[in-house]
Amino acid sequence: MRITKTKPYRCSYLKNEIAKVEIAQPPKALSQEKFSYLIASGYRRSGSYTYRPICENCSKCLPIRIPTRTFLPNKTQRKIYKNLKSTLTAEITPLEYSEAAFLLFENYQRVRHPETFKTLNSRDVFENLLLRSCTNSKLIKYYDTANRLRLVSVIDLLTDGISSVYTFYDTKNLKHSFGTYAILWQIEECKRQSKDYLYLGYLIKEYDRMKYKTNFKPYEIFLVDDWKKIEEY
Repeated sequence: MRITKTKPYRCSYLKNEIAKVEIAQPPKALSQEKFSYLIASGYRRSGSYTYRPICENCSKCLPIRIPTRTFLPNKTQRKIYKNLKSTLTAEITPLEYSEAAFLLFENYQRVRHPETFKTLNSRDVFENLLLRSCTNSKLIKYYDTANRLRLVSVIDLLTDGISSVYTFYDTKNLKHSFGTYAILWQIEECKRQSKDYLYLGYLIKEYDRMKYKTNFKPYEIFLVDDWKKIEEY
């Protein structure tokens, strides 16, 4: 496996920071064991690349995961899961293109990330970052009772759990809390598969859009090359 390092670039999360990442580039698809080792060591996948931050003057990107056997949903999460479980049907599929999923993704980007939507090619991002992988990845498509696609998650299957890569959903009515339901569903899927962890990527305390990850307790954060249970971050 070839390891490369990027040149320093402006961080997309913290405007006053300079970022740098280490990229693991396998010559071919990674085995589930090797890929799981990378994720458990603090890496993250984007498209066919697996990377981790190695910023010289910043260490604020912290990997976070949910121990599924000890996770305790709060009252709001229990209500969300109960309500949407009765109205959404999940379908697990390969990373294959569908127009319905792309249109859902495009609208999600337009509404939730307007600052980058104007500068990025939505179809290119969708096909090259979400539908390409170096490991065993799946789409989870959630349909409502009228068979309308309302929610999609990209996940990686690990030896010890699931890595939640990206989720997008119908933004017409945000009170449904589709994003929260996707995480709760994946936690339950880990339990069904007798897997111990749901990996949620990176947490940056100073970046408000990532704070939702700490709503799922208890959680663990990767600190100094080891996972540590954190009561409150």
